[in-house]
Amino acid sequence: KAFESDHTYDTYSSCMHTIVQIESQIYRYKISPLSDSRLHAVLTGSNKIIRKHIRFQNEHIVGLDLKTSQLYFFCAILKAVLLKDKISLINMRATEELDDTTIFKLFRLDIDKKEVIKFSLEVLKQDKDFYQNFSEHLSIPINENGLPFRKKRISSGVGKNNHEFKDKIITYDSGRNLAKDVEVEIINGSSKTKIPEAKIFRKKYSSVLLIMNTIKNYGINMWRLLDYVEAYCFLDYAALEFSRKYSQVFITSIHDCLITIPKYLDLLEKEIKPL
Repeated sequence: KAFESDHTYDTYSSCMHTIVQIESQIYRYKISPLSDSRLHAVLTGSNKIIRKHIRFQNEHIVGLDLKTSQLYFFCAILKAVLLKDKISLINMRATEELDDTTIFKLFRLDIDKKEVIKFSLEVLKQDKDFYQNFSEHLSIPINENGLPFRKKRISSGVGKNNHEFKDKIITYDSGRNLAKDVEVEIINGSSKTKIPEAKIFRKKYSSVLLIMNTIKNYGINMWRLLDYVEAYCFLDYAALEFSRKYSQVFITSIHDCLITIPKYLDLLEKEIKPL
């Protein structure tokens, strides 16, 4: 009844699907190199509503999350571009998407190095949140309930190639989450996006946007590129190194979040950070 009143049937169905999988011990997984190269399994497909009820050895699961994960791994690419370091791009598996022509063009861009370094430091700083900082540069309207909102172009899912769009008002629980959604749209959207927030980002980080748009203009999907880098750096390298060193520790992942149980969380955080 809680689902009937508070959530859609789709949410209920999703939660029940996960419950049945766990109860029946159906632990299938897949990795889709042609889509996002991410690991998809029972936990990754679980609704956040029921994750807090999932246990391992009678303990609740907890996560070590990477804040601003897309931007975090984009900074690794920015560093390689600044240093004209193709070896680093190869090592982080960015060359799964970036070909020699694109890399050559990136290395020849006339960019403001100080601006790119400043952007990277703002993303990587532990004591500050990039999305919160960026939200302070946006003109965010507030609705009658005191919540921030913005108008967003949403695919209607109908018409030829699903390219028919309509405007929809999206409400957020904080300016920070609004800014995060904007940033995701800037990263993953067209290089010719006309959303007003992109103009603000361009004014503040023109060289960063130039690098991003150069990649897009060579037909490369930013989200796919960053997923490749994330999958390798976070899972194939960092998580694998940890599991080899501590084979007795329970560890799995939900995309950019490593999952364990409370007694191992401090150890996981301590060991993963240097990696």
